[in-house]
Amino acid sequence: MSEWTGKGGTLRTPETEAKYKEYKAQGGLTVCPLCERGPLHEFSYWRIVENLFPYDLVARMHHMIVLKRHASDAELTNEERAELHEIKYGYVQDHYQFIIEPVGRQKSIPVHSHIHLIISK
Repeated sequence: MSEWTGKGGTLRTPETEAKYKEYKAQGGLTVCPLCERGPLHEFSYWRIVENLFPYDLVARMHHMIVLKRHASDAELTNEERAELHEIKYGYVQDHYQFIIEPVGRQKSIPVHSHIHLIISK
C-alpha cells in the first residue's frame, strides 16, 4: 500500500470512505449522481462541481469537471474533447494543482465522463 493511499487503497480518510461506502450500499450509484450536481463554474459542454466524497486524505479542495450530458469518455464528441482540452490547459491550470483521472476500471461512475481536480493539503 502506498503512503498516499489510506487503508484499502483509497485517497479518502477512513471517515469519508465509510460515508462513501454507505452511500453506495444505499443505492447512491444506481442513478447517476453527476447528472444533477449543481455547478461551481460552467462552460459550454462541461461544468465544475464539488465532490461529495473527496479524496480528503491528500486534498484540501476536491472538485470534478463533469460533462453536462450523460456520456462516457468514449462517447465524447470532437467539440467536447476540444473544450475539455482548453479547460485543462486554461482554467484548470489557473485554479488547481493536480488532475486525477482514474483508469476505467477504477472509476465509480464510468458511464459519465469526469475528471478529478485537486488542491493538495
